[in-house]
Amino acid sequence: MTGQQAGAGYRAVARCTEKPILKRKASGQAGRELSRSRGVSARLSPELLARLDATAAAWGLNRAATLRRLVELADVQAAPVGVPTMDELIAIASEKARAGNMAAVSFLAARQPDEREAEFHRLLERLGAGSQ
Repeated sequence: MTGQQAGAGYRAVARCTEKPILKRKASGQAGRELSRSRGVSARLSPELLARLDATAAAWGLNRAATLRRLVELADVQAAPVGVPTMDELIAIASEKARAGNMAAVSFLAARQPDEREAEFHRLLERLGAGSQ
């Protein structure tokens, strides 16, 4: 198998790791900001890499500057603070289950009433509706 064939199966981002970036010396505030910079390494499929290159060319930037700009443009809210509600957990689990996460599927399946309980509730509803 060639390197080209091996890379064809990459997911969009297989793994991200932070590593410090060494930059040239700068003075004052700019130097302090540069010293706090961190790098992120990501593996992209050939299709995503082509899209990144096309975006970089359209914006007149290199790959790194394009990725920084995309992150700046992303309209993402900060993560909510505190314990998620059950509705939030179910919403998250539903997204994960649709993506094939079996633990999320099991979590959602366990929350579903069994057939006998569901039938019991249907009968109660019919009896309640008939008595009025």
